[in-house]
Amino acid sequence: MKKLLIISALAAVPLLTWGQTASDYINNAKKAYSSSDYEEARFNLQNALNEIDKLIAKEILNSLPTKLGELAYIPENDASTGTGSMVLGLYVNRYYGKEDGKNAEISIADNSPLMGMVSTFLNNPMLSGIAGMASDQKVVKVDGYKGMLQLNEEDGTYSLMVPFGDSLFSLQSNITEESEIMGMANQVSISKIVSIVD
Repeated sequence: MKKLLIISALAAVPLLTWGQTASDYINNAKKAYSSSDYEEARFNLQNALNEIDKLIAKEILNSLPTKLGELAYIPENDASTGTGSMVLGLYVNRYYGKEDGKNAEISIADNSPLMGMVSTFLNNPMLSGIAGMASDQKVVKVDGYKGMLQLNEEDGTYSLMVPFGDSLFSLQSNITEESEIMGMANQVSISKIVSIVD
């Protein structure tokens, strides 16, 4: 019986934190900090940041277009921080598709492992010049922000990556026309996303 009570109590712990807002976690962190319980203060601050990331992700999703070119977004495929995405930090993903199989996917992520590579490419004129001659990568501008457009030579599809702050906007697609992928990219207000994140 005692084991059952302990298991029931432990199972209820996650439920106690559900429904708490960022301000609840901040208040808990203040209380823990004032009583020198720094581990508890840290735990609550991390949860507050996670709740704030969820709100930012929701706002970004609301700012994204519901159509990219002729592709409509598929609402049930939206994913973001706090929707079971298993990604820590800010994460947003929207998928667009059409019955003929054409598709595109927008994602915004904090601290992407690709940030270093993309930033180095964009900020080193020699590297971007050499890559430009190879014609599989080039520097482009989307909504005033520099990005890297990359051609996948195996299947002729494109990906676009635009860094800003600590985040990376990316657009992946199975579309094989550069003008079409850039047209889609220019439908997205990266400046609005930046204003939400920063």
